[in-house]
Amino acid sequence: MKVKKFLLAVVSVVFAYALLSCDVGLGAAVDTQAPTLNVTYPATLSTVRGQFVFGGTCADDQKVTSVTVSAYNSELGKSYGPFAATIADDAKSWTFSFNKKAEGKDSYNGWEMPDGKYTLEAVARDASGKSSGTGAITIDIDNTEPIFILNSPGTTDIKNPTVSGSSFKITGTIADDHSIKYMRVNVYENEGGRKGKLRKSFIEENIETSGGTSVALFKKTDPVYTELYGGDIKDASSIGTKTFFCEIELEDSAYEYNDFKNNASGKTGNVSKKVYLYDSVYKKFQSSSGYGLEAAKIKSIVNETLTEVNGTQLMRHFFWHILRDHHI
Repeated sequence: MKVKKFLLAVVSVVFAYALLSCDVGLGAAVDTQAPTLNVTYPATLSTVRGQFVFGGTCADDQKVTSVTVSAYNSELGKSYGPFAATIADDAKSWTFSFNKKAEGKDSYNGWEMPDGKYTLEAVARDASGKSSGTGAITIDIDNTEPIFILNSPGTTDIKNPTVSGSSFKITGTIADDHSIKYMRVNVYENEGGRKGKLRKSFIEENIETSGGTSVALFKKTDPVYTELYGGDIKDASSIGTKTFFCEIELEDSAYEYNDFKNNASGKTGNVSKKVYLYDSVYKKFQSSSGYGLEAAKIKSIVNETLTEVNGTQLMRHFFWHILRDHHI
């Protein structure tokens, strides 16, 4: 009996020790969920220009430790990334800046990324290696000012101006991948063959580009005609011909996206203050005896995405230098 009691006592002590040695609760936290990620900026289908911010929100039951982003140009088949995005201190949001200014053979019109349609993607990961689904949006990049091939007025020679009788129209062909927000036409005095003081500024909005552009600024029955001419058209015999200089400015609808915090965009698009005179570019660039280029392809020369003409590979930077000598 004594032996049995001793053994029982030993067993009881060991059992009690085992109970006292166990931790109470689950111990260290267990990562059971994958991160989540949403793209919030810019809005999908936005048209962006310049360097821009790609960003959104993220969450995890522990903590998001990394977000990787990438971009793919579907028209040229060109990829960028993956890159590491910056995660906010609270690990609830992330941002990355795409498309910095650039120079040299790998740049496009002064930028890292060429104009075109892009898919932007982002993936979040946590410390245990779990990853979110892919967040993605589609955007257009447009860093090219509108291209305006001007038919009329069509001269820079003040001694041989384009004649406008009973009305004043701006006609030509505009090439841009997106809508034209406005056209501004400034009319200046001719002061001894030089541009003088500003007489009148006209702004027309939502400019039509399909099939050519024709913007009628005023006609002989409008007060502005009398204001500029100095009298009614019936007085033409006594007033004679008056000449003016004019400048044309176009702005498209591509905007900067650099205000992630306020989910806001810029208000100014790509602005062009130069035109290509039709008579100057037609023979060399548009006629069948020249390069045979439509206005849209001339725009592609300017943004340096045109890679060949009539089956001939282009040195895109060199070709742009030839073209730019033809604008005014």
